[in-house]
Amino acid sequence: MTDLEIAGFAVRSLLLEASLAPKPGLVTPYNNGSHKDMNFQAFVKSALALIHCFETCAAVGRDFAGLPPEDALPSLRKAGLQGEKAMYRVTEGVNTHKGAIYLLGFLCAAVGRALGQSDALSGGVPPPRDLARSAGSFVRGTVQRELVSLARKAPTAFTAGERAYRDCGFTGARGEVEGGYPLTLEALSYLDTQLSFTQLQLPSCRLKDALVDTFFFIVARNSDTNLYARGGLEGVETAKTLAQEVLRSGGVSTPQGREKIRSAEKIFVQKNLSPGGSADILSSTVFLLQIMELAIYAQDAVSLAGNEE
Repeated sequence: MTDLEIAGFAVRSLLLEASLAPKPGLVTPYNNGSHKDMNFQAFVKSALALIHCFETCAAVGRDFAGLPPEDALPSLRKAGLQGEKAMYRVTEGVNTHKGAIYLLGFLCAAVGRALGQSDALSGGVPPPRDLARSAGSFVRGTVQRELVSLARKAPTAFTAGERAYRDCGFTGARGEVEGGYPLTLEALSYLDTQLSFTQLQLPSCRLKDALVDTFFFIVARNSDTNLYARGGLEGVETAKTLAQEVLRSGGVSTPQGREKIRSAEKIFVQKNLSPGGSADILSSTVFLLQIMELAIYAQDAVSLAGNEE
């Protein structure tokens, strides 16, 4: 698997997330949710503009495969900043994917590192939990360095994510990555139970419904810093409650669930809520699903070749 192919999985994950509907408060092909400064076309352009960023992240992971993972962090940060510049260039300064760059960039690097250490696809891609742990190893200590030390910063210099940590202890994308993607892995397990087949297919109504329900699964559990920035702690709790109601009503495949979703869409827009952090985690979940499927195919191919011999 080449670095460009790894990057392609990341971009595909972003495109899948962007095209998914319904997603209360978020941009879809059908409406702009709670956003007035972005639309579906902006998300597509942004996702496509990030291909080289993710390719570089995969290459850095492969190049540093024989070194401690922390050694790769400066190069990965540089790749991420270049990705942000590419995003802002095509979106005219709108932040569409900053969190996703962080989450997916380190996952691409983890896949590159795994392949660099194995030099073979068969057995070269570890299971999702190991990949997530590897991705987290690149940023070991980041929460302590960048969030716990906030007392030294002037209040006016805080970013939205830093304010969420200062006020409520929410660690956002930094905590998700350093912690080994705990919510992403929970969502992957949930998504896996929603799917009755082992091959990721497009298009697929079954996959679409499973992804929509997985999105609500994530929102119901995520202390989303995007939600906090727009609606404070009340906004976070409102989103969690509404998502839980959707799932308890049977999700998108039931009339009751769809009615709860329609109600949630109205409330999200009225309160100007946007669970962008949850959308980023969904993209990470889809990325790991694709890598997991690829590893299964590789194992099956090796097993078949062995039987033929």
